Amino acid sequence: MRDSTKKAIYKIDVGIEEFILIFLIILNIFDFLELLPGELDYIKKIISWTLLGYLLYKANLTKIFFGTRNKSMDFIIIITYFFLVFKNFIAYTIATYAEVLEKGVESFLYPLFNFFAANQGAMANAFEHYTFYIGGTLLILVSIFLALKVEIRAPSIMHVLHEEGVPPRRISKLLLRFATIFFVLTAFFVIIFNLVMEWLAIAVDAPIIVLALFFYIFILVKHVRRMKPDSLLFRIGNAGEGFYERFIKLFYSQATIMLGVIGMLVLHLLTDLANFIVPYITTLRDPLYFSALNPATHQHLITLFLQDKLAYNIFTTSFVYLFNIIGIVLLLISPAVIWYVLYRKREFDINNILIGLFYVSISAFLLVPLFKITKLTVPNLIGVDILTQAIASNPGTAVLVSIAIGVLAFLLSYVGKIKKTLIFVAVAAVQLFFALYVYHFFVSFSNYYIHSIGMLFKNLEIFIGAYMFIFFGITILFYVLGLLAFIHITWKN
Repeated sequence: MRDSTKKAIYKIDVGIEEFILIFLIILNIFDFLELLPGELDYIKKIISWTLLGYLLYKANLTKIFFGTRNKSMDFIIIITYFFLVFKNFIAYTIATYAEVLEKGVESFLYPLFNFFAANQGAMANAFEHYTFYIGGTLLILVSIFLALKVEIRAPSIMHVLHEEGVPPRRISKLLLRFATIFFVLTAFFVIIFNLVMEWLAIAVDAPIIVLALFFYIFILVKHVRRMKPDSLLFRIGNAGEGFYERFIKLFYSQATIMLGVIGMLVLHLLTDLANFIVPYITTLRDPLYFSALNPATHQHLITLFLQDKLAYNIFTTSFVYLFNIIGIVLLLISPAVIWYVLYRKREFDINNILIGLFYVSISAFLLVPLFKITKLTVPNLIGVDILTQAIASNPGTAVLVSIAIGVLAFLLSYVGKIKKTLIFVAVAAVQLFFALYVYHFFVSFSNYYIHSIGMLFKNLEIFIGAYMFIFFGITILFYVLGLLAFIHITWKN
């Protein structure tokens, strides 16, 4: 009787979990298609935040940092991080309220929205300040506690930084250990937690789920007899989170920690592929991101194409648009491909057809650009902006030159030594684009931090200003060291 009861309970538990996963997958698909009502999208993203916090807890942060697991400290560290980013929750709530209000629909979340909207001035600012004070204070206290109590073992991030063993007795070494722990916890927040919470929980969670869905459906069609339905479901539902968990482990050892840093830089380009290029092609865009951008410089490609085909030959126009899209996609994903090759320790080798495609599309992208890469100039937004523009002049000659370059690269790639040179030039072009991209991002966040730090110290917000100064320094190290490491490790291998 007991065994049958246990089995029944187990089946019910699994059924509930599957129902929740199916529900989240459906919400993400509707979100990707921009068919999800504002309040459901809001709830979905709050759930995503919660799930990512749970994932961090399951990822054993203290084991990653110190080589020893402490569940209580894992929980406290995650809560500390959430306090530090609570301002994002307030900003997203107000933005969702504006979207729902603009559509003129009823929402069961109006009481919450109205509360934040009515108090988005002084009270909201005070709330943001108080939560940051709590998070900042907790971060210092946690660092002190860990410096005094935790034993550091290998493999761990602290071991990579040459800290190991029980807490030292000498005050100077104890202070050094505290400073190192504080730096590691803060750097993890700035480089990983804050960015991933914005990317996976707000910006690109829906595209990730949808891409994973198509991928696993394709696998299911080919190997339907080998796969279990519940396994398929859980793989789809945990696609983004599963990658995140494996990615964190790169920071375990000195041999892979720089690959982890490079990977975070590479993710910048992939998220902008999801945030800009996919909406430009599909016309499905997130109002949270595009509402603050200038519509005249962020038009759908379909709209621009319909205008340009009236002025130029249909073949020429189609060629320019097709290979511009392929070119920008290749430039945005190529750093990730290079990173994966480095991660898997494989040789650089490219198919001859892909070499020809790369050269013809990059030539079209450079000669008749439909996209412009620059820094974001919108107040309080940090990052790179990808603009769209119509064909500036008759592209006939540029199309012929692009085709000639692509065909020539394809034919020459059959000669071994020349193929290596072509790959060398292609990798150099990708790195140059990557460096330009990082430069725009660097300028964007530098302007933001310099302005914010100046205002905070001017208003005597010393505590938050000091933290922002630390965040700024860590961000500079991240981008500069990450870019240099990407260039160095690529040519080294």
